[in-house]
Amino acid sequence: MDLEKLLDIHKTLGEEMRHTATVVWQFAIAILTLQGGAIALSGADKLHGTVGNVVIGGAFFVSFWLSLMLLRQACERKGFRKRITKVEEELRNIVTPPDLFRKIDNPKPLKWFTSIWLAVILIVESGAGFVVFVVYLRA
Repeated sequence: MDLEKLLDIHKTLGEEMRHTATVVWQFAIAILTLQGGAIALSGADKLHGTVGNVVIGGAFFVSFWLSLMLLRQACERKGFRKRITKVEEELRNIVTPPDLFRKIDNPKPLKWFTSIWLAVILIVESGAGFVVFVVYLRA
């Protein structure tokens, strides 16, 4: 493949990576804000009845489904990362100096923490919050 095509593919994949990174963080912030708001509102005296239960239950239910969407976005991001890595391997063979497209390594202690793990953590946390809410309703 020629250099111009590879650079164009690299540019497109780079834009997609940045977009998915933004979406992942926006989802994570939305999920945590939704849960925090529900917990804060559940402490209000006027929301201890049915309305309060609907608010907190709905918030954790929606945050669980948003967490699943976050997982989908994180998997998509992983796919873009794999593609861009392959393109950069090709570019290292063509471009001088090859260091221009050198692989970027994550710090060793943080290598495990990816957007997929963030999504899994939020799914578990949202699911646990919903279960605790349901148990609380029955008590």
